[in-house]
Amino acid sequence: RGGSINYKFSLKKNSTTCSPTEADKVVEAQFTEGEVAEVDTQLSLTTSDKVCLFLSYKVGGQERQARGWIAPNGENKCTKNNSSPKDLSPVIEAAGNPFASQCWEIDTDECKFNSMGLAFTIGEGGANPTPTPTPNSNINGMKVRFQGITQKRNDQKVSVSFDNSWSETDLNVSNDDTGVYTIPVSGVLAGTYDVRVKGHSHLQKLFSNLVYNGVGADLSTSESLQMRAGDVTDDNAITIEDIAQVSSFYTDFSVPVDTNNTKMVAADINKDSLITIQDLALIAINWSDIRIEGDQ
Repeated sequence: RGGSINYKFSLKKNSTTCSPTEADKVVEAQFTEGEVAEVDTQLSLTTSDKVCLFLSYKVGGQERQARGWIAPNGENKCTKNNSSPKDLSPVIEAAGNPFASQCWEIDTDECKFNSMGLAFTIGEGGANPTPTPTPNSNINGMKVRFQGITQKRNDQKVSVSFDNSWSETDLNVSNDDTGVYTIPVSGVLAGTYDVRVKGHSHLQKLFSNLVYNGVGADLSTSESLQMRAGDVTDDNAITIEDIAQVSSFYTDFSVPVDTNNTKMVAADINKDSLITIQDLALIAINWSDIRIEGDQ
């Protein structure tokens, strides 16, 4: 298509059906007409494998979907509805060793566009796939900041997910002298993900379309990226119940936290091992309505 458009590819091995919610891998990329862009699907394939591909994209704010491509003729030209033929030869040549350079058409009613082509390659050998890349085990992790923590504090438990690729619940994380926590990420290859992070004293934060380099990501660089404080009941919302829980432990000017009491640990929002007026103040900063919800 003309112009520059963001496309989402949902792929499923050895299946005749696939969708963004039914896929082994979802990859997002931007293509411009005439430009050859390489997208690593990170799927390990052999020549006997088949891959279902579901394509979705937006034009003018309207989402469109496609399940097939128009088959090119013997000269690698695509055309439909008497449109001007598009020569795909440069694209196929630039892709290297094509595993399946042909376009295909699943349902004619779905293929009402033209000038689209797809070239698959597998490794350098074309027919001989290379192994799926092994993630770097010496990861730096993902650096995040929790509101109200600006210096070295206690470790805490977090839940984190990279789409359907990797997730952990109650993962122990520690921070540096500036209060930035590092989440150890394991087995996540480079790509674009929707990443969610949730602490037991903070609202969940969604980092949408995060470009992850496979090694680490620093999400602590701005105030807008930090997890908002105050969800001590751990229901991803700030309500009067959160204030009540902190208040139940705030019986003196400064109350030491009992680490065996999980509710008290959550009420210590700034993780300084004490329940103080600062913990209540952190809830008040964000509680501007009956119920303030975190990202879904």
